[in-house]
Amino acid sequence: MINSIKEAFIKKHASIAVKITGVLTAMGAALTLISLIALFSFFSFHVVIKELSERSIPDIIHGANFIDHISRLMSETERLASASVEPEQRIAYKNIKQEFNEISHLLNISEADSRLSEEVAMIRSTIEEFNTLVVERIRIFKASEEQFLQLFLFTENLLKLKQEIQDVDTVSKLEPWLSKAMEIINNMRRIKSVKSLYKVNKIRRSLVKDFRALQKLSLSVPNKLKSRVLDFQDAINIFLYSVDGLVNVSIKSKSTSLQSASRANFTRNLVEDFRYSNLAKFNTIVSLAAKRSNELGRGVQVLVYIFVVILVVGLLGVIVIIIHFRRNIVMRLTRLNVSILDRIAGRETEPIIISGADEITDMAQSFAYYENEVSKREDKLKEMAMRDVLTGVSNRRHFMEQAEAETIRSIRYKNDMAVLMIDIDFFKHINDTYGHHVGDIILADVASILNKGLRDEDLFGRIGGEEFAAVLIESNIEEAKVVSERLRHSIESYVLNNDGFELKCTVSIGIAKLDENERVFNDVMKRADEALYESKNNGRNRTTVSTLHTL
Repeated sequence: MINSIKEAFIKKHASIAVKITGVLTAMGAALTLISLIALFSFFSFHVVIKELSERSIPDIIHGANFIDHISRLMSETERLASASVEPEQRIAYKNIKQEFNEISHLLNISEADSRLSEEVAMIRSTIEEFNTLVVERIRIFKASEEQFLQLFLFTENLLKLKQEIQDVDTVSKLEPWLSKAMEIINNMRRIKSVKSLYKVNKIRRSLVKDFRALQKLSLSVPNKLKSRVLDFQDAINIFLYSVDGLVNVSIKSKSTSLQSASRANFTRNLVEDFRYSNLAKFNTIVSLAAKRSNELGRGVQVLVYIFVVILVVGLLGVIVIIIHFRRNIVMRLTRLNVSILDRIAGRETEPIIISGADEITDMAQSFAYYENEVSKREDKLKEMAMRDVLTGVSNRRHFMEQAEAETIRSIRYKNDMAVLMIDIDFFKHINDTYGHHVGDIILADVASILNKGLRDEDLFGRIGGEEFAAVLIESNIEEAKVVSERLRHSIESYVLNNDGFELKCTVSIGIAKLDENERVFNDVMKRADEALYESKNNGRNRTTVSTLHTL
């Protein structure tokens, strides 16, 4: 009995050990499976990140540049189509060739398929043919305009002929012929206003009838005027029906205009179709990148769930791994995922700073480099918009904005403010005698001397040509005169040594102080400018104060 109870106890506990062993084995298998899934997820993340950093992002940047140049090509093609004079046509065609060079360069970089290169070559050939047609249209239009000017001479000759005749009887005999001749000239003028070839031909047929009627009327003209009348008829006949006559040139002009318009629509549609096809490819690339980014985000969430399961199981080591990977991969990937999606959607993103030596860091650095380059270009554009390229000082627009703001401030706080208008004397003579390169050196040197002679808080800029302006903040007329004379003497002492000769120059200066009745900067600037011209009229190289302050 005791032995039976003992055997049953052993069997019972053995069964429990087997179950516990099975559970532990199942847990171990589950942990192993979870670990394998985690490893597979990590490998998938690595593949996706590498694809985004090495392929998707460069393809997006390249595609954006390609679409941008195609859009510029469309714009310049429109400009070429609307060109009415040769300079405008040459500028548009030059820009078109530049855009084609950029497009070809991008195709070479991306190693595009031959079909895309053939499309670009076809578009280039089409635009070259269209440009030839535009050149011909402009040439014929110019010739047509010159011929229409000739009509004024015909009208003037008719009026002179009528004025020269003193005999009333002769005038009455000549009047029907004069009326018909004037009617023919008026009909010739109508050709310019019509748009269709049908109407041009209709007017041409009408002119044939009118000219025959004019020839019949010439039979009744007095003999003493017949030679002049016949000469005038011959001149009109040649002007109308010669190879380069008004009718043929007008027909050519209307025909060329129609051809040009038709060709413009064809070219425009060709470039637009090319842009749309490549835009579709670009959108596909962007969509694919967005899809991969979403997959990456979903994978991150799956990885988080896996680590939560491991945390529930209670394995401390797995908890450590969760914390490690969440901090070093999950959060970084999430931030990058959001940044990629925001960039693709065109939303503003804050700069991303991720440290490390892996693909995530490479991607972050790529984004940081991209944002830094954009910021540099924006800063450079702002600087270019505010600075004069030659002298480096404020340009007219930036100076006027600062000066207007300072005027408002001075009026509000009732501060003194003086304005100097400065002009280099005989600068045109310097350019004509020594060349514009010497004039540019003098402009830069004079601007530097003037700028250094002012306080940091004062405003200074180049207004245009050889003219500069300065705003002396919280300065009265006496202080402005002292500063003006100091600047004038500094320029007078300046000597340019260039290719073995010395060149000096002087400046004329006009001063005006902000008056209590003035509310805008232009008013005080105008008075300073008037004082400047008074300095020039009185012999130059001198300072003149506005008459408002000398009374």
